Parts: sequence; C-alpha cells; structure tokens
Amino acid sequence: MAQEDTTYFTTAQAASMLGVHPNTVRRWARHNLLDGQRLGAHGIWHFTQEALQQIRSHKWSSSQTAEILTSPHRKDRALSPRQSSTSLIHGGGEMTILVRSFDWSQTSLGPIEWWPPSLRTGINIMLNSATPMFIWWGREALNFFNDASIPIIGQAKHAQWLGRPAKERWQEIWHIISPLFESVMETGKSATSNDLLIPLAARTLSLKEVYFTFSYGPLYDDSGRIGGAICVCTETTARVLSERRFQIQRHAGSYESYVGSVEESVEAERRRLHGLFMQAPAAVAILNGPKYHIELANPTVLKILNKSKEDVRNKPLFEVLPEIREQGIDKLLAGVMATGIPYVGRELNVPLNRRGDGQLEDTYFTFVYTPLRNTENMIEGVMVFAYEVTEQVIARQKVEESEERFRTLADHMSQFAWMADETGWIFWYNQRWYDYTGTSLAEMEGWGWQKVHHPDHVQRVVEKISHCFQVGESWEDTFPLRGKDGTYRWFLSRAIPIRNEQGRIIRWFGTNTDVTEQKQLEQQKDEFIGIASHELKTPVTSLKAYTQLLERRFRRAGDEQAATLLARMDIQLNKLTSLIGDLLDVTKIESGKLQFHFSLFDYNELIQEIVEEIQRTTSRHTIVQKLESSPTLTADRERIGQVLINLLTNAIKYSPQAETIVIKTLHKGDQLITSVQDFGIGIPLEKQIHIFERFYRVEGDKQVTYPGLGLGLYISAEFIRRHEGSIWLESEEGQGTTFSFSLPLSLSQCC
Repeated sequence: MAQEDTTYFTTAQAASMLGVHPNTVRRWARHNLLDGQRLGAHGIWHFTQEALQQIRSHKWSSSQTAEILTSPHRKDRALSPRQSSTSLIHGGGEMTILVRSFDWSQTSLGPIEWWPPSLRTGINIMLNSATPMFIWWGREALNFFNDASIPIIGQAKHAQWLGRPAKERWQEIWHIISPLFESVMETGKSATSNDLLIPLAARTLSLKEVYFTFSYGPLYDDSGRIGGAICVCTETTARVLSERRFQIQRHAGSYESYVGSVEESVEAERRRLHGLFMQAPAAVAILNGPKYHIELANPTVLKILNKSKEDVRNKPLFEVLPEIREQGIDKLLAGVMATGIPYVGRELNVPLNRRGDGQLEDTYFTFVYTPLRNTENMIEGVMVFAYEVTEQVIARQKVEESEERFRTLADHMSQFAWMADETGWIFWYNQRWYDYTGTSLAEMEGWGWQKVHHPDHVQRVVEKISHCFQVGESWEDTFPLRGKDGTYRWFLSRAIPIRNEQGRIIRWFGTNTDVTEQKQLEQQKDEFIGIASHELKTPVTSLKAYTQLLERRFRRAGDEQAATLLARMDIQLNKLTSLIGDLLDVTKIESGKLQFHFSLFDYNELIQEIVEEIQRTTSRHTIVQKLESSPTLTADRERIGQVLINLLTNAIKYSPQAETIVIKTLHKGDQLITSVQDFGIGIPLEKQIHIFERFYRVEGDKQVTYPGLGLGLYISAEFIRRHEGSIWLESEEGQGTTFSFSLPLSLSQCC
C-alpha cells in the first residue's frame, strides 16, 4: 500500500486529466497499462500523479513499454512480454512491419496495447488483404493502409503517411472524400462510388487523372460508438481510359473526327460527373463567379430549399436566398474564394424561408465549401457538399432541455437524488445532496459517496448495493449519512434500474429520504416495548402458575366446570406469553442482543415433533409430511422450531375452509429447502413485498378474523437470515400460499 500522504485520483479525475473517457482509463488499469490501486470497500481504481504523468508524457520506447507491462508490482492480469505489437499485429508484409515499429505513443492512440480490440481486428484484416484498403481512425482520421495500397500513395512517400491525419496527407482531394467520410462517421451507413475521378498528386509531382471504385464502411470502438471508417479501393483508371481511347480510336478518321471524339469524351465525362452529383444523397451545388451564380444544384438541394430548377438555375445565391446573407454565409464563401482553403461547418444554424411566407425556419447543416479552379489554376467558384442535420440537432436539443428541466426539478425536491451509469458509477447528484454533505461532484462521483457513510454501516451498504447493480434488481436500504456539520442523520435510500427498449440497463436513478424522526420514534417505541415486555413477563408467569394450581385443586375437588374454565384461561395465558416472547425477540433483534445456541440435531425429528404439537391444536386440518431423507443439521434447534411453528400456525389460521396443510423438504445442492403450503385465502401480489416487515399485517375485509401483531414472519425471517439462509413466499389470491426457507447444510457457528 502507498504511504498515507500519497495523493490519489479517481477514475473520473484521471480521465479528465488525460482527456479520455473514464472507460478508457478503466481498460488501461485492467490491462495494467496504467498503474493503479484498488482502494475502498468496493475496490475502486485510484491513481497517483506519477502514473498519470507517465501516460500523459507519451515518451515510452518499445522496451520501456514492455517493462511497464511486465513490472513485478502489477499483480492482476499482467500482460506477458510476448503480448506486444508482434503478437497483436499479424502478417509479414511491409506495412505490417511499419505498423509494429511505428512509435504510436506519439499519437493520440498511444501504444498498440492500448488500442480497442475492434481497431486491431480491422487493421489485421486490412494488412492481410490483397485488395487496397485504408482505415481512418478517430475524428482526426489517422492513416492506416496495407501493402496493396502503396502504389496508390507512391513508393517514395508511403512511410511518411502512416499514422498521419488523412486531411494532411490527402489534402488535394480531401474536399471530395471528406464529406463521405463524415457521413459514415455521423450516420454509420456505408458509402459506395464507382469510377470516381480522383485527381491525385501523391504519386507524381503534378496532379494526375485517376479513377477509383471504393466503398466506405464504419468501424466501431469498444463502447459501440463509431470510431473510424474502413475503405476498400479498386483503381479503375486503366479500364476507364482504355474505354475512352477505344471510343476515340473508333471514331478517328481524320484530325477533325479525332478532336470531335476527344470533345465528346470530355463531354461524356462531364455528363457522368454531373450524373453522380445529381444522384448523390448529399446536397451538392456549384456556385460560380463573384456573385455565386448557382451553376448546378442537385435534387437534394432543391428539396431542402423547397425550390424548383427554374427558381435557382444560374441565379445569384443571395438573390435566391436573401435571408442567408446576414447570417455570415457571404463571409464564409468570400474566405474560401480568397484563400483557396476549404471550410468545414458542423451543425451550423441557417434559418431559411422554406415556406415562402417570410417566416424563417431554423435548419442545421454540416457542410464543406471547396474552391473550384479553372485550367489556369485560378479560383472561379465554390463547390458545396452539405447534409441537413436539423432533426438530429433538434432531437438532441430536446433531450438537453428535458435533462435541464429534470435537473431543475430534482435540485428543488426535498429528497436527495442521484444517477449512475449501468455499472453503478454515480455521475450526478442534485443540489440537496451537496447542500447537506458539503461536498463536490469530484469528491462524490463513482463510489466516493462512501466518505459520508457511517463506518459501522458502509461495508454492508456497499455489498448490498453492489449485488443489486450486478443482478439488475431494485435496491433499498436504511443507513446514516454525515452532514457538513459532522452529525449523522438516518436516510431511507432506494434505487431503480432504467432500461432501454431492449431491456438493457442504461442507468440507475436513486433517492435518499431523511427518516431520522421516524427512526427516533421507532427507537422510542422499541424501548417502550422492551420495558413493557419485561415488566409483563413476571406477572404473567406468576398468573399462569396460580391458574394451573387452581385448576388442579378444582379438579381434585370435583368442580369440573371451574377446572375447565381455568384450563381455557391457561390457553389464553399461553397466547399472551407467546406474544410477550415475540416482543422480547424483536427488541433483542433490533438491539443486536439476540443469542443463538447451535447444536447438531436430526432435522426430520424436529419437524415431526412440531407437527405433532400443532396437530393437537386443530381438528379440521390434517398436516401432511413429505420429507426427504433425514439430514443432520447444525443450527439453533429452538429458533428453527419457532420458524416451523409460526409457518404452520399461520397456514392453519389463513386457510379456515381447507382441510390439508403440506410440509415438505427438498435437498438442492448444499441447501435444505423447507416449504409449508396452505390452500387458503392467499396474499395479494402488491402486499407480498411487505410481508416480512415488522408489525406488518395484510389489510382487508378479513383482517378482524385473523388477529395478531404482525411479528411472526419478521422474526422468522431474521432467524433464517442469521442462519445464512433465505425465506420467500409464493401466493395467489384465493388459491393459497407457500412459504419456503433454505438452510445451508454446512453452517458455521459464527452467527
């Protein structure tokens, strides 16, 4: 363990300092790429300043990385020295060797060992493919490519292209391919184009006319988000030019026919490009000259603007759309024309008069303005590629507004409220929490809330809530929390899982309700019950003794009527003694003073004794025993007997019209399960979750018929819990109830 004065940072703090997602930090820690300590009752990752600085510096060599990964102080799931770039990147080609030897620690990706498995899988597929393929990863579109792609890039340049941003290396054609890349990144949908003219300067010192058929597809990261795109390329230049030459030669008979063929070929190519633009799913427009005359507008543009061809053809842009001049569009276009530098806009708000009534409608676009040059390399216009993202932006805004309204409401509610991700990592508290605890989100996020829990309760709370997070069950507990003044107050806390349409938990929502006054009243009530029970026990015991003495004297004197009345009185005193015993058990349970005396005994023998005793109290019901082979059990015989008595007497009480009660046992693994089944009135579903609560009695028309304090099942549940077992029920209203409890066959005597 580190020294006491060591400063630790939580996962969220580390993620903020490193500029990555918390899941990335957790993955680094799990794979021992980031030195961390598991601290606290829940074993949450914490990190030192030195460990974070080591990641942030990105100065590791391959040997240092291997040393870090195999350092002796990394105790859990350390990577072997062989699990390096050689084992993670497969193949033997030139690009495979370059990828392995490249110093990736100098990039945003970091060492190969840090890469998402999905990226490594895609790169391995690409490197071992005979087809030219590229991968662009992340928003900066880091370059990856295989051996088959080297001729496209150029033999002398490919080594300098690896790991560099695509925009930097594909600068001369970025305006053509970036909208398609952005489309894949935004929508996750594949994009394909056949025989696209791509003017490349990569292979020669001047631009060259080349054609490609290519297909872009999305690559996903570990969190399911789109992390990059993979491109499969086929160069079709030879075929396209061959077809063109064939057409030229076919019609060549004279110089004039040759020139005519060339012109026709150029015109055909122009028409083909025009056709591609007109079929493109994006909005494509060509603006020509200083007044930005609309030379071309594809159907997507017309649909977005709600215009016809005649409305826009060869007309100045700001004459067609006067409303956008004052929105800064003129300055953006002028900048592209003046500098020749493309402009990329993301989710820009462009109010449009689409209905033609003068009312502007908010619309949002992601777009690229690219300069158009003539044969003398002079800029003569701007090409526009645009995607309308109005629906996505408005939907996100509505979600954000909804979240803001929720937070405002939550901040003003009387309860504490909090939210956690699907793993239980708390990322938000309402203002009431901060007002009471005097803490900040940096202190409390994740599992930091343990700091304000009472040390006598925190381990129990962590274990219980961790179990609920793991199995997806609602959570409820009561415990004290420390306020900013240092005093503790009691809170009833609940958390429920929030699920998506597929039923998967996406977050948790929890509340804490101050129940200090109720807790104090319960404590006062418990103290009163404890005192009253003790004070009642002695006179009731004496009264019972006198009653039994008088009964015997009257019987000897031959006064059977008086003796019978005294016997009935003794029965009622037995009931009163039982109630007092229950009250005493409750006070002992609440004060933690309930004692257990464990011994080894024959369980079936105990059941038979209890059944014989209870059978004498009823003439209407027959208790049927269905017992498996008799086990020898280590438990408190008297307490388990109390549980059996309580379940059997309840079964008789709540099935007045039935004639049979069934008790049976079942061995299941290392557990012994006992069930008591009646065929009575049953318990409504909404009441069942409260049935084991203290003083709880089912309310209804028949309540007066079945008197009691509502303590028997509460006490029984506590007895079984202290024996490391479980108790539950199955019931249907009008069909009867089955109470079951399990006991471990091998039980330690430490309860």
